Amino acid sequence: MESNDHKNALHKYMQELMENDRAKHNVLPLTKFGLMQITRQRIRPVTEINTMEQCPLCHGTGKIHSTVVIDEEIERKIAYYVIEKGHKVLTLKTSPILGAYLRRGWLNSYLSKWRKHYKVKLDLEEVTDFTVLQNELFNEKGEKLD
Repeated sequence: MESNDHKNALHKYMQELMENDRAKHNVLPLTKFGLMQITRQRIRPVTEINTMEQCPLCHGTGKIHSTVVIDEEIERKIAYYVIEKGHKVLTLKTSPILGAYLRRGWLNSYLSKWRKHYKVKLDLEEVTDFTVLQNELFNEKGEKLD
């Protein structure tokens, strides 16, 4: 678009189209490369929060779930199998690092809290072949749940 009249007409037309937008916005005229910049204020909060972090084993070539939410993820699984499926005995297999994290503290460890809250016999087995945050849940017969 070479004519300044056409560029100005396009700019005015875009401003007219954006008039009904209730978010604060800014429409800039066309640049010398023919680009128009439109900025717009976010009205609703972000509904998705990224909780992924860099994998400590591969040093960034992959992503893992954040250690901040791993206990919540495991608790959700336990709650599902105890409340929804009616299991009374579960075995949680984890890596030694995650196992130590879940056992940390004597009366107020995650394992103790889950046993009391869900009234379940919950055993923890540490598997050295597992990656740092890998965990699996098994029923009383030793069958893998998921």
